[in-house]
Amino acid sequence: MSDESDVATVENPTPDQSRSGVSRWLLAAAAVTVLGVGLLLGIVWFGGTTTTLPPSSPRPNTLIVPSLIGDPLPVASDKVGLEGLVMSPTNTPSGSGAIVVVGQSPPAGTRVAKGSTIKITLS
Repeated sequence: MSDESDVATVENPTPDQSRSGVSRWLLAAAAVTVLGVGLLLGIVWFGGTTTTLPPSSPRPNTLIVPSLIGDPLPVASDKVGLEGLVMSPTNTPSGSGAIVVVGQSPPAGTRVAKGSTIKITLS
């Protein structure tokens, strides 16, 4: 009374079919292994160490020009001399009043070499 249409038949894979499935899995596993080893070597080779640079510091033979505008000539002269710079007036007033710096070049805050000349305009 068994109906043959209700019976499922199971076909065993041929040896060639079985090997091709295993070969694909082996190939995939080998590829993953190679990629993993390559990634590990890349991390060790390129990213294994970090370099920390010290904070940038001013160059040893450079100075920052001080602000001289509004200073009387003796005060400006002292500031420039203390900084290791040279002062060069572009004009000297002939009056007997207080001589004050009204202009300077290079401007305050500029970085210059030690011994540079600062031109000042007096009034």
